[in-house]
Amino acid sequence: MRLYTLACRNLIRRPVRTTLTVLGVTVAVAFTVALLSIGEGFLRSFEETILKYGTDVYITPRDEFLGIPVGVNGEHRPFPEDLALEVGALPNVRLALPVLRVLDLGSTLTPLLVFGIPAEQFWQFKPLARLQEGRLWSGPTAEEAVAGHAVATALKLQVGENLLLSGHNFRLAGILAPTGGIDDSIIYVPLPVLQEIRGQPSAINEVLVRVSSVSSLEQTVEALRARYPHLAVYTAAELFSQLMKLFSIAQAMHFSVASIGLLIGVLFVTSTMLMSVSERTREIGVMRALGASPRYIFALILTEALFISTLAGLVGCLGGWGLSHLLALVATRYFNLSLFRAAVSLRILALSMAIALAVGGVAGLYPAWQMTRLRIVEVLRRE
Repeated sequence: MRLYTLACRNLIRRPVRTTLTVLGVTVAVAFTVALLSIGEGFLRSFEETILKYGTDVYITPRDEFLGIPVGVNGEHRPFPEDLALEVGALPNVRLALPVLRVLDLGSTLTPLLVFGIPAEQFWQFKPLARLQEGRLWSGPTAEEAVAGHAVATALKLQVGENLLLSGHNFRLAGILAPTGGIDDSIIYVPLPVLQEIRGQPSAINEVLVRVSSVSSLEQTVEALRARYPHLAVYTAAELFSQLMKLFSIAQAMHFSVASIGLLIGVLFVTSTMLMSVSERTREIGVMRALGASPRYIFALILTEALFISTLAGLVGCLGGWGLSHLLALVATRYFNLSLFRAAVSLRILALSMAIALAVGGVAGLYPAWQMTRLRIVEVLRRE
């Protein structure tokens, strides 16, 4: 009888035990695939939004979290709107957009990221944006809003209805087409209106800068830092680098937790294989008596462990693919987190399968080694 056929038959003999063992490893593999896919999808979304279609330079208050201008604590330390005009007059600066960023709970107590920007500069900084429904604000002081696709979907917004922001009703004038980036999670309103509602006339907490020549970007950044030492000045690449550092820390924490789960998986498979071979001690002794070599017995038991881990890896990869898309859907639809999307790559699937096979290989070594040390005469006499 061929080795693989015999290994399969041995596993089928105890279907409940085999299924539970496969399930234990499957869960660990599925969560590994899901978390890695969400992390990779987040980085891709951020890179596409910021590096390809976003701003060249960010000017923010120095109390931003880790220097990344995606928080809202900068609203407590605003600076004059005229600063954007000064920046726009500097060499190599093509556009300077004044922004007032606010985190608002709205009427549903869902955190909403609201950007107040000048109406006349909207399409200059969002040239790739498209309206899916409605239109842009009717005027620079209109009490109207334009919502990103993800936030509109999450809140089930319709063009023409009222939207409560900062205790004030805005009429929803339009909804942007989906971009897959952070724009999908933002609500845009005219800057003067948001300033008045917040009681911060002529105040902003961010300037988004587009340069004329990317080759002179570093010189422009240095000039801005020298001119405004009290503010934080970052390029898009520097922001992405900061995010990569944070992601590396989060990934290390994930692998630390996952390693515990995988260790439990190793112990689970090992205990299952030990129970399996202990029930077949006489059978293995008879095989040895009929001429099966210790190497064959070792390969048989190790093959059984690898079969379990291979099946668990395949099911885990499939489950992880589904779980990652489910998490991305929930994050986008119910929590307005448009940057969270699933990116299940071949690299992630290959890594997860390698981990599953490693679990099976390590778990099968000790039971296989133990059975090769059996003395045939003692086994047959004892049984």
